[in-house]
This record gives sequence, structure tokens and C-alpha cells, in this order.
Amino acid sequence: IAIQGFYMICSVVIKATTCSTTEIVASHLRWNTHDDATQVTFLTQVGEGFRLHPEISDQVSFSLYDMLDKKHCVPPASIFGNFDLVLCRNLLIYFNTRYQETIFAKLHRALAKNGCLILGEAEAPTITYQRYFKRQLDFSPIYWKG
Repeated sequence: IAIQGFYMICSVVIKATTCSTTEIVASHLRWNTHDDATQVTFLTQVGEGFRLHPEISDQVSFSLYDMLDKKHCVPPASIFGNFDLVLCRNLLIYFNTRYQETIFAKLHRALAKNGCLILGEAEAPTITYQRYFKRQLDFSPIYWKG
């Protein structure tokens, strides 16, 4: 990235977690997405789905993590959390408010100050955590940690 004649070296680390070993294998091999994904240059069509190019998938660290695990506040593979971006799409809709509170406590702790949280369209922070996550646009499930 060029910034006024200087170059800044950026390091990107992508951590992907799931609570199922089957999902880890499937997500590592293939992404099923919308039809317009063929326009994205880092995907190759494989049957009815798409596969990430190796230069992207090789940067992703896949691991197991249960968001309701009481022993860990963040995935053990990430050690401390402090993420700039967390995508937690279409997970919360499967849990009642009590479990959502547990998940939001972990999301809050895992995100860096001013970190970005992206939820699914039908999801929003619980009443307790609305003061910690500020929605950026009325029509978008993108929140900043305040």
C-alpha cells in the first residue's frame, strides 16, 4: 500500500472457526455462494459451488471452536483475540437470548477497539450489547465496537 511515497507492509491473518470437523473440511475445499460469484476473480467454479484459489485459502487457518464453550473467551488458536473484523453471519438466529448474550460477550471481548462486526441480515446485538456495538447504516448489519 503506497502512502505518500512510503510503503506499508500489511499482514493479513484469517482465522475461520466452526464447531464441526465436517464443516472445516467442506469450507476448506469449497464455498457455495450466489450465482454472481463467478464475477469474483478469487473463486473457481467447481460443480455447483466455488473453490477459493489456493493463494487465498492457504492464508486461512481453520480450527474448531464452540461459541458456547465456557472455558475460552476466544478461539484457542487465536490466543488473545483482538480482531479487527469478525464475521458472524447467520449463527445467532439459532440461539435463544440467553445464549446470544454469551456469544456477544465473546464477540465483544474478541474484537479490537473500533473493530468491525458483521452479522446476518436477521441478526442484531442483544439489548445488553447494543451500547457496545454501533450500527453503521440502518439497512446494513455492520457494527463498530465502541
